Amino acid sequence: MKLRNNNPLDLEGADGEKITVEVHSSGTKHLVSYTLDGQTASMPSDQPTSTLNFTLNKAKHDPTILTMLFTFSDPDAGNYDIAVSGSGGGPTSHYSVTQFFGIPGDAITYTFDVT
Repeated sequence: MKLRNNNPLDLEGADGEKITVEVHSSGTKHLVSYTLDGQTASMPSDQPTSTLNFTLNKAKHDPTILTMLFTFSDPDAGNYDIAVSGSGGGPTSHYSVTQFFGIPGDAITYTFDVT
């Protein structure tokens, strides 16, 4: 996997590469929903760290789009740390979502160009 444009949300991976997305929450309940190429689901909320795994498939989705919604359970604090890595090696993408001004949620979108 590669970071594109020096942007941790703009990624590139090989067709068939397995992607691992690890999310760790602190100061909030672990409340993460996501949409991966149009399919919506939630990560387990019973622990502070959860993992999402998927495989890049150029024939089905190029690019692959992963949108993640983070909900904060406390109006004054909360943070989510996200690490994305690929089975083909390369750099790990790191990104943090922190609650500001009491806003109860935030969202980010990853783009995976498939080569």
